[in-house]
Amino acid sequence: MKKLFTTILFTLSTLAYAEVPLLTWDNQDGFKFQNCELETTRESDFSFASYYGRGNKDTENLRNYAGVRQSHLVNFSLVKNANGKSKRSHKYIEVVGVNNDPDIQRNRWFSRRGDKGYLYHRSINPIEDYVLILDKQLKFPFATLNRRTYWSVAFEGSYYKLKCENSSNRNYLVFKVFKEGDITPQALVGVSSQETNIFADFMTGTYIDTEKLVPGLEDEIKIKDLDLFYTEAEVDDFEDDIETAKPNPTTEIFGNSTDLVVCTSAAKLAVRPSRDEMQRTKKSFLFWALKGERVKVAQSFNKKDYRRINGVTYEFVNIELPDRESNDQKSGWVAKSFIQQLSKCKYVDSKYDDIQRVDITSLNDEHCCEFPTSGKPKTYTSGERSFGSRRSSGKRKHAACDLYRQKNEPVLAVAPGLVLNTPFKYYMGTYAVDILHPGGFIVRYGEISKKRAKGIRKGAKVDIKDVIGYVGQIDSKSRPPMLHFELYSGEGTGKLSDSNYPNKFKRRSDLMNPTDYLLKWENEKF
Repeated sequence: MKKLFTTILFTLSTLAYAEVPLLTWDNQDGFKFQNCELETTRESDFSFASYYGRGNKDTENLRNYAGVRQSHLVNFSLVKNANGKSKRSHKYIEVVGVNNDPDIQRNRWFSRRGDKGYLYHRSINPIEDYVLILDKQLKFPFATLNRRTYWSVAFEGSYYKLKCENSSNRNYLVFKVFKEGDITPQALVGVSSQETNIFADFMTGTYIDTEKLVPGLEDEIKIKDLDLFYTEAEVDDFEDDIETAKPNPTTEIFGNSTDLVVCTSAAKLAVRPSRDEMQRTKKSFLFWALKGERVKVAQSFNKKDYRRINGVTYEFVNIELPDRESNDQKSGWVAKSFIQQLSKCKYVDSKYDDIQRVDITSLNDEHCCEFPTSGKPKTYTSGERSFGSRRSSGKRKHAACDLYRQKNEPVLAVAPGLVLNTPFKYYMGTYAVDILHPGGFIVRYGEISKKRAKGIRKGAKVDIKDVIGYVGQIDSKSRPPMLHFELYSGEGTGKLSDSNYPNKFKRRSDLMNPTDYLLKWENEKF
């Protein structure tokens, strides 16, 4: 890979008299001041990934537990430790941010932020060896930086971490943030492995001739003492603000809806603890949910929870914010009247369509599509595995390509899409699920196992490469485990399969031969 990285020399002796703000990063609230204690630690949850082996390559392979290559991770991308089954000589990680090196031509097989997998242990490098370069505007509470900034982890034989009063479950790793050309940090910023959006888009620079952090950081750096805690009064004032929004009357919208959002004219909604926790801790506020955030409402069989705030009685419900990275600000209780379906919320733009998150418009789009199995299958262009092969002594034709793989191997969505049905019983102990993809084409992913992929149910939206099921095997075990892959143009109507259909496939009239498409996607992937 071309060494775009700049050699950076920092002289840190000026820190002894510098007044350096100490902040933490929050995915929802951005940079904020907290009441924190500075400690040292031997370990960091963050590290950098790079290729290890013969020759020079721009990427390293991210693999599953079986060693199957899942994607290509650009060198010097930022990763963090993740919980997964241990594997000798490999480490299970999650991609925090992909190195935005402009000299590397990317394709859809490259790793993305949030991907998880195994990396060879020698491909994982200490975070103190590099500098992160952010080319974006940073809005600190005390200033706005419009120039490129350099982020270097604070390291002096040990790392520095923050333990903060309002975030007791988190450890924040401390970074020094420099403006381009400066030798004095603009700030020290604590970043938790649970809140990492700040690193979603960056470049990486080599850190050469690093000066050590000034000894005794706790004593020699004067920290700006700015207490910006949210008080209960501020929470109450905010809820008065909400009251003026005059939301629609509460309706029973929490049945099977998967399209719920925080709906308020204000920017934020207070999330509160349960009644029991309130009595135990004497706290009535946990954190803020943001307007438009996606919400899941927990089903509860307890008696209804009503609370009176600022003279107004609200019914409260237990919610989860499923898109949040952190677990300690993911669930709590909110007023039910401020949770609405996206299409019914007048305060949130509902024009987005998750089906179009990846730039794929149709089956014939040049960017379409992902091959549906993690590993390369045996040939499916001939024999009984092929489309149109004889069934029932020639009375019926095979309506799919059978992709022979390993049992319980993940089955991947070929494109973004909408799940048309919850996985249903299909053939001899196996299951199937139908997904509508961009441009209207439909894939039936058949003969998948009973093991259910998380979130795959009728009405759910999936992205390209999402796991939608697992390779299954029929009860008789007369055939190897496989994915039965059927393809429809979307131009037909009615059920996809019916024994009364006049054609020999016993399928809807818009059934297509998927062979050429699968071969194209297979060649691109493997």
